[in-house]
Amino acid sequence: MATRGERRGGAGTALRLAALVAAIVVYGVASAPAPASIGPAELAVGLGLLAAAGVRAPLWLGTGYLLRGPGATPAEIVACLCLPLLLWLPLVRGSLMGWQPTDIVRDVVPLGFLFLPLVLRRGLAGVAGAGTGAVADLLAAALAAAGLAFAARWWAHAAFGFAAVGDRALAEGDLYLLNSAAVPFAAVWLILQGLRRLFPARGTGPVVLGLALGGAGLLCTGALAGAVHRAALGLVLGALALGVALRLRTAPGDWRLVPVAGALLLAVFGWAALGALSLVAEKTGEVGWNNRAAEAGAVLRQIGRSLPAFLLGDGWGALVASPAVGNWRVSFTHNAASYFLVKTGVLGFVAATGYLAALLVESWPALRRRADIALAALPSLAVALFLHTSYKYLCFGLLCTVLLLASAGRDDPKD
Repeated sequence: MATRGERRGGAGTALRLAALVAAIVVYGVASAPAPASIGPAELAVGLGLLAAAGVRAPLWLGTGYLLRGPGATPAEIVACLCLPLLLWLPLVRGSLMGWQPTDIVRDVVPLGFLFLPLVLRRGLAGVAGAGTGAVADLLAAALAAAGLAFAARWWAHAAFGFAAVGDRALAEGDLYLLNSAAVPFAAVWLILQGLRRLFPARGTGPVVLGLALGGAGLLCTGALAGAVHRAALGLVLGALALGVALRLRTAPGDWRLVPVAGALLLAVFGWAALGALSLVAEKTGEVGWNNRAAEAGAVLRQIGRSLPAFLLGDGWGALVASPAVGNWRVSFTHNAASYFLVKTGVLGFVAATGYLAALLVESWPALRRRADIALAALPSLAVALFLHTSYKYLCFGLLCTVLLLASAGRDDPKD
């Protein structure tokens, strides 16, 4: 029988999990992937994250105290070594170079998001079911709900112009809601979850739930097609095809009806799909790959002007004249590697790469144990790290958290 202290500890960690789920949902419903300012929704999200992580885990990670104990994982050891280098050297250099305090803050906060997975794993370690995958399932559902909320809000801004998909590119909107890493994740995860309940079907309830989940996933996929997010859309479709192929190989015979369902969907929405492909080809012909190579060249020229800039970068808050946005001086780049190079130099780039590699190694078992979550995460991870700015967003840190927790959970549920 559990002692009173154990029951209190279990209740406390359950409240932490509830706070995190609430923060994720508020993030999708009322905030933005990269909010311009801090409002009530952002304060609520921040308080939820703080309640979930606690105070001890961030302090132990930030001060390196974790290294004193025997329980630190390899990723935590690497994080303790890399975080001071990534935080303090660029912070001091950016301050000495006179960058705007607001720009410095907008760089330092995303750095915290990057280390969220380790902090939240520590904070949620006492939750019942944390080692079985139940927490990963719940957080995956919450993140998918946030992605669905972003997509639904974008559709509302577009006046629910479903008929325009494949006919013309719809406007992004001022909040750039579809840039969130949660949207491609939701598109893949919701559809795979829906298919798992439809094939094989076991009664009316699972069928209704499966149709609802699949429809929600199509809403997210349709939003990416409507705004002509080329890379995200292509990777989502590829992940879905791979997920279906894996299930066809291992699941019962009813899963062989999935291609039939896909053919029916294509028959109904084929015109929109063909039009979307035409718009993707047209956009690629007009803008190519949005000057990503030219942007990388601008970063290399900026840090190549001196040895200190090469080694240390220009610090947090630094701006770069990016050809990807018409040579405006901005505080971001569309690639995590060039971002860390311009902000933290070669030393920071090596530290960031080492940390992300260690995090990836610890998350790798999720590919085998939870292919549904891993496949849903891959499009967002690829877009964020190599093609977009979403590596700076809270949703990227949350996505890495789900993947890390899934790597320690149970294997894929069997039908």
